[in-house]
Amino acid sequence: MPVWLQILVAIFGLVGTIFGIFGVSAYISERAKHRASKKNKAEDDAEAKKLEEQKKLEQMKHEEYKSELKSIIGEAVLPIASKLELIEQELIKVKRGVQVSNRTDLEEMAEKADRQKFISAYDKQRFESTYQSYHDLGQNGVMDATRTRILAMPESKPVTKRKSTTKKKILVE
Repeated sequence: MPVWLQILVAIFGLVGTIFGIFGVSAYISERAKHRASKKNKAEDDAEAKKLEEQKKLEQMKHEEYKSELKSIIGEAVLPIASKLELIEQELIKVKRGVQVSNRTDLEEMAEKADRQKFISAYDKQRFESTYQSYHDLGQNGVMDATRTRILAMPESKPVTKRKSTTKKKILVE
């Protein structure tokens, strides 16, 4: 075989060997990466599973604490709730009593104004204040017409013309 062919075969052999070495090296490197990736994935899966189990355990503890807390609060709140209910019922009675008292006051002021045919500015203001209190306790419309009538009344005694009781004397001359 000629020398030039031997050199050419040697060069191709050398290049082939170099490519072969690079190929084997790349294969080994990729295989190691694949194994490491597999190992990391397995570790990650194990870690994720462990975290999931911890979450479930924490959730169970949380539910257990909530249940226990509800029972404790229920035992403590039940007597308070019944007391509040009694207080609310009593408050309703008090509100009704105050409303009745306000209505009575309004009716008395209206009667006085009707007798006098007027209502002073002070009494008008007092009437309006009592009416607002009465109205705020539970508007039922019973005193609305009376309010309108009383607020429209004059604030001073109407002036009436007196009939003269003296007769004019006619002087006859």
